[in-house]
Amino acid sequence: MKRINIDSTRLWHTIMEMAKIGATPKGGVKRLALTETDKAARDLFCFWAESDGFDCECDSVGNIYVTLRGTSKDMFPVLIGSHLDTQPTGGKFDGIYGVMAGYEVIRTIKEQGIKTSRPITVVNWTNEEGVRFAPAMAGSGVFSGVYTEEEIYNSKDNKGMTFEGELKKIGYMGNKKPIDYKAGIYIEPHIEQGPILESGNYKIGIVKGVQGQLSLDVSVTGFESHSGSTPMNMRKDALLSSSRMCLALNRIATEQFPGSVATVGRMIVQPGARNTVPGKTFFTVDIRHPRKEILFEMEAKIKQHFQNIADETVTKVEIKKAWFTPPVVFDNICVETLRKSAEFLGYNFKEMVSGAGHDACMVNNKVPGCMIFVPCEKGISHNELEKAVPEDLAAGANVLLYSVMDFAEKK
Repeated sequence: MKRINIDSTRLWHTIMEMAKIGATPKGGVKRLALTETDKAARDLFCFWAESDGFDCECDSVGNIYVTLRGTSKDMFPVLIGSHLDTQPTGGKFDGIYGVMAGYEVIRTIKEQGIKTSRPITVVNWTNEEGVRFAPAMAGSGVFSGVYTEEEIYNSKDNKGMTFEGELKKIGYMGNKKPIDYKAGIYIEPHIEQGPILESGNYKIGIVKGVQGQLSLDVSVTGFESHSGSTPMNMRKDALLSSSRMCLALNRIATEQFPGSVATVGRMIVQPGARNTVPGKTFFTVDIRHPRKEILFEMEAKIKQHFQNIADETVTKVEIKKAWFTPPVVFDNICVETLRKSAEFLGYNFKEMVSGAGHDACMVNNKVPGCMIFVPCEKGISHNELEKAVPEDLAAGANVLLYSVMDFAEKK
């Protein structure tokens, strides 16, 4: 096979041009879904696509589809996708890399004069981050039938603006229903958002699946009392109880369930006065593991330990399951194709499971898929300090290129 490569300079340029839209003073990007900055990024993507002669359309929830036509009218397209929206203090690469790498691939194929049987479509999924509107992964969720159009339309931001109204406002509400779009295969390129590839000096991550996630809401009730006149052995301190629960959670994950992760990401303490023993706390627990039975075992252990701590501290604990997202296992044929492409190109790679959720998790409900990871500096993401180097981004895009050309000929 004659070796061809994507244009790494052009790929970097497109990412940097996108990064100017919503740029923050600290070098990051703020481009929330369905805002004017999101509109500007969409406009630029569509302008590039139409200028280069690709078909460009959007569906009824604002997903954008840029297509290089294939020679067959009967074969469903190869789909490459990610997102252009960001966190409030996001970086230049999360999501954006996937869309721009996909776009660079179809540009390269077209420039080389290669004709593929299947069409190849690059997708910008609407509202992956879920910052302005909940739920996250909204566009890919409707595409996959996980969410209904109505559910997403009725979602409101913190100012009471609806998803539907803001989508109309930026002019990206198409007529075709997302569920009516067909695809044969899905690939999502992404920065890793973790430190594993960089620390192991790997060029490529071949993602076999995504960890399951189980989230708990925990409320602890003690008794508010004066901090100066209440003896230590007579307190019903909700924060002390909660702190012990946090430590127990850490021990459960590290000592009893290797390979799991557990996080307390939010805590509210009441009444929040300097001289009052806390009477109430609320905190969240996020646990993740590639196997759902392990998640359920962890949940049971957590509940048992938390109840024991509440009894010992003379407090009450209430635990509610906020949500459960089952683990995702990607298609074996897709994963094997990525592996062969990385081997052919001579890149050292690691097969891995993603710790973070992605649009690929949603799309996998409808279309067999897989993901390609590239390293990011120190594993930093969802942060203005997020960094990746052109060489690594190009390597991921080249693996994508060869995999897409392979998929585009599979029956």
